[in-house]
Amino acid sequence: MARKRDLETDSSQDKKLGGRRVSRQTSLLFEPKPTERCIDASCFGAGVTWRLSWIVILQRTGLLNELLAALGVIDQPMRLIYTEGAVVVAMIHVMLPYMILPIYSALRSIPPEFARAARNLGAGSWMAFRFVTLPLSPPGIYAGVMMVFIVSLGFYVTPALVGGPRNMTISMLIGQQTTELLDWPFAGALAGLLLAVTLGLVALFRRFLAFGEGR
Repeated sequence: MARKRDLETDSSQDKKLGGRRVSRQTSLLFEPKPTERCIDASCFGAGVTWRLSWIVILQRTGLLNELLAALGVIDQPMRLIYTEGAVVVAMIHVMLPYMILPIYSALRSIPPEFARAARNLGAGSWMAFRFVTLPLSPPGIYAGVMMVFIVSLGFYVTPALVGGPRNMTISMLIGQQTTELLDWPFAGALAGLLLAVTLGLVALFRRFLAFGEGR
């Protein structure tokens, strides 16, 4: 009996130790590695640096005003920062890869033999692009437009840095309602409207994509 009790005690201890090993291995598996932390920090730092660079370029004593003054185009610095144009330019700079990469992927998926066959039949470069390449690239265009629009809906840092409080986006308005004015019902209504618009556009995008593929 004593030997049986000892065996049961040993097996229970082994199970506990095994469970601890499994939990420790699981935590190590999902724990971010130091390199991953460095990559996340570098990406975040690069994104903030890109946005702050526009402040350096567009401010009254920035690079653009100094260049225009040196060329004799302007006599006094222009007001470029904290304007709607500054927000548009900064957002285009950030969103440009989200538009280019889907279009590039769609163009890469088109066999080059199609354009080559069009040229062999007498079509020029523009005609081959107009009647062969462009009709086959709408999936990439739709995907780029949808990605840019959805990501732009949640823009907060860029408009706040280069646009100021006068050029407020819907995400900045939601943040203001929740943190400053504490109008939670209005903020919830704006967030619900934003979600409904996003889902509607995604459904519309899928319908256009299916129509373009002939389904």
